[in-house]
Amino acid sequence: MRPTQRFLPRFLLAMTAILALCPAAWGAQPPNTEKRSPDEKVTFPSFDGQIMLDGFIWRPAGEGPHPALIALHGCGGPFANNGNPAFSNIAGKFKYWGKQLADAGFLVMMVDSYTPRGFGDEPTDPEVCLTPWQQRPPEIDAIITRPFDATAGLNYLRGLSEVRPGRIGLIGWSNGGSAALATIASSSEAPLLANGVNFFSDPTDAERMRLEGFYASVSIYPGCGLQNHFSNGTYSSYTRGLVFGGALDTIAVACPTLVPEAVMNGSDLVLHWYANEDHGYDYEQWDGVAAQDTRTRVLAHFGALIQDAVFVDGFESGDTRYWGGTVP
Repeated sequence: MRPTQRFLPRFLLAMTAILALCPAAWGAQPPNTEKRSPDEKVTFPSFDGQIMLDGFIWRPAGEGPHPALIALHGCGGPFANNGNPAFSNIAGKFKYWGKQLADAGFLVMMVDSYTPRGFGDEPTDPEVCLTPWQQRPPEIDAIITRPFDATAGLNYLRGLSEVRPGRIGLIGWSNGGSAALATIASSSEAPLLANGVNFFSDPTDAERMRLEGFYASVSIYPGCGLQNHFSNGTYSSYTRGLVFGGALDTIAVACPTLVPEAVMNGSDLVLHWYANEDHGYDYEQWDGVAAQDTRTRVLAHFGALIQDAVFVDGFESGDTRYWGGTVP
């Protein structure tokens, strides 16, 4: 792990600067011109190979190969309403972010953790968000299960010729933001470091983990309590991440505790905290100051890391140890 002194000032700077922001007038959701349906629905095997998962892909312009992002939906699932699991019915928030990220040059794939397992695809299904996390089915658990879905998506994208396999990031919202934090966890309770998983060749080497896993991450208003899965004060992450949340959001309330603890444990994690924002601000107040700031920082974060040649091109030419293709 790297010295904590390097990262703590960045956390403090983010907190003090963003707390001063006042929201703009609470505006409407983005217009249709700011949204875009996915280009394709694909299927790929789960991490354990037991089921086939669904993915919804937004493609950028040009032939590629492109940098890519795995996107993780919240507890409401990927669709606008139950009973219509068609990619044309993807929720407006994801159509909005899909367009913003694809326009910035990323191939984006949202991994559907629910529908392939029989959740959220019928009007009579119970609302996952209304069920306490302790009572939710383990097969869709954000901390224990969904990190493996994210990693299955990562493996799938690395097999596509249109994707640069060493330049894949991770973004999640709400329940998906929690799943993203669990996916990039490097402390001993991390699900991807459980006995028998063996995804990382050396879990003590954060730089190597970044090359084998996700090169960068973003979590937007996650539940930072992480369902009490990590021991108090022990959470750490292996990749460079941003966490966004608002002081009015009871779901993200633990983020100002989790992030500085992670920083003290050697993580490169930065919190951007908005004093007057609640859950869903990035879409429901899309033209507000905080939403615009979040969008700008997300695109800059992923864009800057794409340019970090040492960081993302750390494999030797022709290296095939971690997936079936070669690194460009």
